[in-house]
Amino acid sequence: MPAHEAAAFTFGKCGPFAEAMHEVTGLQPVALLAVRSMPNFQTERAESGYFHSVVLHPDGKAEDSWGIAPLEDIAARYGVVEFKTSVEEQSLVVNKLRTNTPEIYERAFNHAKELIQQYRS
Repeated sequence: MPAHEAAAFTFGKCGPFAEAMHEVTGLQPVALLAVRSMPNFQTERAESGYFHSVVLHPDGKAEDSWGIAPLEDIAARYGVVEFKTSVEEQSLVVNKLRTNTPEIYERAFNHAKELIQQYRS
């Protein structure tokens, strides 16, 4: 997918992207929760530690708008060196987005789904 499209799902719209991936592929969406970050690296995160959403592949790798990579590599993009995954937090994040900004969520979800169907092989 074009870099400008992938970038649009890097911050703030990764939850809808992961949910769209789930709908298209059946892969499990999860939230990534920071436990420890790199020194002097500030990534915005929720009180829970939430900083990004991905889907998990059976081989242990993950996928987001930038493609398939080891979870550690994806977390490192956000300056996170220790993290955990949470299905429950992913549900909370998505439900909050759907409740607080339903139009924005739906627009992001539908656009993600279109991009996934167009560019994912």
